[in-house]
Amino acid sequence: MLALLVPCEGVFTTEAQSSQSSEEFLIKNYLLRDLRASALKIMADPSFGGSAV
Repeated sequence: MLALLVPCEGVFTTEAQSSQSSEEFLIKNYLLRDLRASALKIMADPSFGGSAV
């Protein structure tokens, strides 16, 4: 799943900025975790010339 974050015009409260930062952090961590898992599967797949990790 790919999420696109589009900045909004306007002034954010400190709480809203903090919430948005936390959400972006969680999304990035989720995407990095999936990317890492995919890379490990590819590396371990003999059909790609990989070896077990």
